[in-house]
Amino acid sequence: MNRLPGSASSPTSTYMTPSARYVSLSTAYQSRTPDAGPIDSISIIDTCVGAPPGCSVTQIPVATDQQESGLSPRLSDDGRYLAYGNSNYQSILHDSCLNAAPGCSPSNSPLTTASCITIITASISNDGGDVASTGCAGISVQATCLNNPPSCNTNPLSISPLSPTSGPIVSSGGRFVTYGVANGMVGSTQLTSVMAFVYDSCVGAASGCVLRSVPVCLNASGAVANAGCRLGGMSSDGQYILIYSWATNLGPTDGQTYAYLVKNPLF
Repeated sequence: MNRLPGSASSPTSTYMTPSARYVSLSTAYQSRTPDAGPIDSISIIDTCVGAPPGCSVTQIPVATDQQESGLSPRLSDDGRYLAYGNSNYQSILHDSCLNAAPGCSPSNSPLTTASCITIITASISNDGGDVASTGCAGISVQATCLNNPPSCNTNPLSISPLSPTSGPIVSSGGRFVTYGVANGMVGSTQLTSVMAFVYDSCVGAASGCVLRSVPVCLNASGAVANAGCRLGGMSSDGQYILIYSWATNLGPTDGQTYAYLVKNPLF
């Protein structure tokens, strides 16, 4: 067992890349006014897992102004990029320059700025190509356009006007975004419990694809969970979604909370 540097400072959330080489760490930093909430600091740790001989476990400071959101500060798989919401109500794309060519300088690039006082969260896809974020207008997703690919559009795409209770998480390629909201709608029916949804942006899809959000928490008959169903995670390609729920029509009927691995109904 290896204790990571910086983890003695009360971590509030963590994220590890699939290779286990890089870990992002949020730790309690300072108090804020009630409307903005507490502030965390973020760092990236190179664990040296799978690295050539001579690698030293290193903690790399990223920021000291992340709004505490309960959302783990996700990294791109190569450890280089991270997205977060800051205390100025902006979603930020951070370039750590890990694995970059010589001459790269770490940078923070604002992607969006909220027009109201709200909790901002941001989450980057595994490939670093897209960021899903929240703000006054709800949930949106936008391309990062790293390396300036041709015909890349950085305009945010609105996903939901509701503030999420969990997520959002965006798949590699930007096609699928999963999130949890309270008081969501299924057709004309108002839901009364927290529910996990998945959105199809149709990015990279064949012609005829329809922009839409659907609930993830469905039983074998297609019925929506009859109690709260929260988002746990999503595979990088968006094919599988992890949820946990105490609904009695998804599995056991004892009212306990169970985790379920679900095939994305829009995949």
